[in-house]
Amino acid sequence: MFFRIAGDMLHVASLLILAFRIRNSKNCVGISCKTQELYMIVFATRYLDLFLYFVSLYNTFMKVAYLIITGYLIYLMRFAKLYRQTYDVKGDSFQYWKWLLGPCFVLSMIFNVEFTFVEIMWSFSIFLEAVAFVPQLEMMRKMGRVENLTSHYVFTLGGYRLLYIFSWVAKIMDNEPISWISLSGGVVQTILYADFFYYYILAKLKGDKSVALPI
Repeated sequence: MFFRIAGDMLHVASLLILAFRIRNSKNCVGISCKTQELYMIVFATRYLDLFLYFVSLYNTFMKVAYLIITGYLIYLMRFAKLYRQTYDVKGDSFQYWKWLLGPCFVLSMIFNVEFTFVEIMWSFSIFLEAVAFVPQLEMMRKMGRVENLTSHYVFTLGGYRLLYIFSWVAKIMDNEPISWISLSGGVVQTILYADFFYYYILAKLKGDKSVALPI
């Protein structure tokens, strides 16, 4: 439970850091709106249970918070006049509808807990979240250097998923059931962050504020 709550806090922190970074610098340079759009799809398809049953106040609050903050980030980059002018549309060019949405939907049709609409959408959200960071990753590698606050956002976002893996490991050790779909998605997602973790830690040990990535 500790790892999961800590992971949730890191997840929310990552979104707030990104919102602060955009508002504070008054630009969206180096930020992928497509990654945020993918996360919005992830949350919208995963949290269909908000309309079906009540789990807890904490559960409901966190789900609504993810949806609202992610929607706000998309609004800033796509519609707010002050910020949308700085959004690098050409740099954020990954075709996720072609390379991510379709394959993830096919996987969800094959691998799911139960062949119902809600369960298929839940599986789809897990597979999609595993690769939702790809447009942001591609954008950062094109630029070659990630500025300070953006690097903190990426690190905390990756840390959230790493803590969830620790939570699943703890459950396995306690002989508690876990979802292999969630576990596999979490492992893939963490692997995608591994390279950035290395360069982030290296930069901080050197005292560098920005993080240099190999192009």
